[in-house]
Amino acid sequence: MKNSEELIYAPVLIPTLNRYDHFVRCLESLEECTGAEKTDVYVALDYPPSEHYREGWKRIDAYLHKKENNNGFNHLIVYRRETNYFFSGKGNLTTAIKDLPECINRYILSEDDNIFSPNFLEYVNDGLEKFENDPNCLAVCGYNYQGVKLNGYNYNCYLSREYSAWGVGFWKKKREKLEYIFKIDYAKFIMSKWENIWKLYKNEPRLLNTILLNLDCGKIFGDTMLVSYQYLNNKYSLFPKTSKIRNMGFDGTGTSIFEVDNSYMSQIIDSETHFVCDMVDRKSIDVAALEVRRNFKRSWVMNIIILIRCAVYYFTKIDILYFEAKRRNKALFKD
Repeated sequence: MKNSEELIYAPVLIPTLNRYDHFVRCLESLEECTGAEKTDVYVALDYPPSEHYREGWKRIDAYLHKKENNNGFNHLIVYRRETNYFFSGKGNLTTAIKDLPECINRYILSEDDNIFSPNFLEYVNDGLEKFENDPNCLAVCGYNYQGVKLNGYNYNCYLSREYSAWGVGFWKKKREKLEYIFKIDYAKFIMSKWENIWKLYKNEPRLLNTILLNLDCGKIFGDTMLVSYQYLNNKYSLFPKTSKIRNMGFDGTGTSIFEVDNSYMSQIIDSETHFVCDMVDRKSIDVAALEVRRNFKRSWVMNIIILIRCAVYYFTKIDILYFEAKRRNKALFKD
């Protein structure tokens, strides 16, 4: 295993728009990470779609103008959009990934409301190095779900069918091969085969609920599709046993509206400066999946309703809760 001096440091991409306080905390906590001085950071500053977003956007733009000339990164590169990419469907982050230099073969993505452990960069880059040649490992996730404790598990990393987008490393070639799963046709494919439905139902019924929401509303939740793909194809992602990410976005300020949840914003994260991935126990894949299921456990009644919805959709291509899904979609996303 390479030490911190020999690691290849992948660039970090952060999309943002108007949440000034969140973004500043995010960038400055990243700047304090071990290896920040070897890391190129790309910030994709989207253009405000309305006056509601303008004040925060102006503050971030002014902050970045100063930060570009004085920061602790190897390079800080800012993409300033002249029109809005997120709400228009162009994709602020998607475009930033496509615009990365051709020579880059791995990268790290983060939302603008994350706070990082000091060893976040070492952890992700070490994981990207160690699992690069493992065709079944698709991502290196920096966040660990609060309900996953893995008591008795003696390594500092584990493998899981789950996935979290809150600070995650990818290999460019592996990611490019998966582009098709982030499209609505892949959701249709999953629901067209009963063996897919049944496998997901046995492992993660909540995924089916979200896939139906995707189909009803024509919007794809990328994390849902990647987790579904991993369960259906026996793939996995790497996770740290102690989270390297604290997500500060559960305060009602993001583009998705969820209930305010202080447990995420007060989550204990790793405080160590350095990190080297231990060898992982492959048995952790099933153990971690069980703990995640317990964390997201639904009542048996809700699970039966999901199965009935899936059966009806499988035979008729109609979701019996279509109008409820449309209402939920309207509540989940700010326009």
